[in-house]
Amino acid sequence: MSRIDVVIPCYKYAHYLRGCVASVLNQDDVDVRVLVLDDCSPDNTTEVAAELMREDGRVEYRRHTVNQRHIATYNEGLLEWACADYVMLLSADDLLAPGALARAARVLDVHPEVGFVHGGQVQFETEPPSITPEPADCPADVLTGEQFIARCCEGADNPVATPTAVVRTAIQHAAGDYNQALPHTADMELWLRLAARGSVGRVTGVQAFKRMHGSNMQLQYLATGMGDLKERRKRLLRSSPGMSASSVTPRGCTPWRGAVWARWRFGQLAARSTMAKRMSAGSWTMP
Repeated sequence: MSRIDVVIPCYKYAHYLRGCVASVLNQDDVDVRVLVLDDCSPDNTTEVAAELMREDGRVEYRRHTVNQRHIATYNEGLLEWACADYVMLLSADDLLAPGALARAARVLDVHPEVGFVHGGQVQFETEPPSITPEPADCPADVLTGEQFIARCCEGADNPVATPTAVVRTAIQHAAGDYNQALPHTADMELWLRLAARGSVGRVTGVQAFKRMHGSNMQLQYLATGMGDLKERRKRLLRSSPGMSASSVTPRGCTPWRGAVWARWRFGQLAARSTMAKRMSAGSWTMP
């Protein structure tokens, strides 16, 4: 039975935490551990986590005495705590779909060349929709790292829904941490570094439920993202005259992959810049 460590960062999400943890503990055919990482929440996260630990010995809890923000919290769980075969990061306001971990583990078990697996997610606001769980052997696609990176260049969006990503722990540790310099796009940059080290699997079924609410981190980023986009673009241009591959290659990538990454990066900047302008004009809202 595959062992999977699930890191659940939590900041002011005590009211969502129990449901999130339950969605992990109720997974079948995998051996799971859960770490709730409380980033100095001002709510009752401590009390909720204490109840969860009393109810199930697979739950562990850590609390920061000072808020360290999301990137440092992610890295603590993924690099300092996780030691199982596979690891995933799940926000306290999201939920796993029934059978999600067994489906992901099966792809990683059968394909040792695969560094991480992702899948579909469904957004919801109050209650997740009822779905028919996919079987453990549901279809999955496997792309080489080069194919995955090339596909990322076809559009400016992130093809991986973070609540669905299960990573081979050894590959995660080899690739390193979420990049503190990219608070808005650290996940995408990490997927590219992981793809530089192995193939990428995608489960065709629904793997997670993404909760949409007024406090979503991504909404906060988009609302203030225009200045950040301009500064990052300016920094890239200043540090990379002519956009040479060697000067913009993400950690662990070859020059060819770095060139592909650079094409994707500027496409993303342009797309998100347009998105931010539409938001400021009141002509675009989150779906």
